[in-house]
Amino acid sequence: MKKVFLAASISVFVAGVALAHSGATGIVKERMMAMKEIAAATKSIAKLDWANVDTARVKLKRSALVLNKHASEMGELFPEGSIQGPSEAIPAIWERPEEFQKIANLLETASAQLAQMSDDASSKSEIQPVFLQIAGTCKGCHQEFRQKK
Repeated sequence: MKKVFLAASISVFVAGVALAHSGATGIVKERMMAMKEIAAATKSIAKLDWANVDTARVKLKRSALVLNKHASEMGELFPEGSIQGPSEAIPAIWERPEEFQKIANLLETASAQLAQMSDDASSKSEIQPVFLQIAGTCKGCHQEFRQKK
């Protein structure tokens, strides 16, 4: 299970780093910045040191709220026609908007749950199932709605 957790974390981080394009403007730049923040928050959760539970809880809450904020804005970050520039978004986002929004909603729900868990969590194993859901939503979205590398 640890290998799955680590692999999911690395996948999300690598995906986020790949979004760091120059030349983006407007809404495309805004969503690229949001994706970078999502990647950083996800990486922060994956690397939490539970030796100091209070500090881990604070960092978990902060990162989960970043994920939740961006998940709730996902539809606004991909308005119709915003495929220009260095965007890695593919037309499937606008061809299958319900499916795209469903994935964003899953991320929003899981990140809200993780934020709530941060008040009482005391180990990686306690948050791991929800964290893996988050990593899975990122991976699923990238597989369906992002240019292949």
